[in-house]
Amino acid sequence: MLETITVLKGPVIGDGMLFITINLVAFLICLMFILRIGTGKLAIPVFFIGLGFLLSALIPLLFGIESLWAVPLVEGLFVFAGVVIFMKILGIFDLITNK
Repeated sequence: MLETITVLKGPVIGDGMLFITINLVAFLICLMFILRIGTGKLAIPVFFIGLGFLLSALIPLLFGIESLWAVPLVEGLFVFAGVVIFMKILGIFDLITNK
């Protein structure tokens, strides 16, 4: 007996899913922030967050709809890495450990 799994792609624009377009625009906005910030320490976490948007948009384009489960995993990992780097730059970990 063969079972089929229906994958709901959500809203679409043309042949592509809407979240791909939104993630690509978010990546371009992060890229504009990086160009505006320059080569400072704050550019590194913004780069990681932008990279998460780019990779989550490219996963369904490169690997197909079957790997749609990896989109929130990849985006979450890169955003988490960006937030941790922000916290390190701003000295939040030093405030926590120096009680």
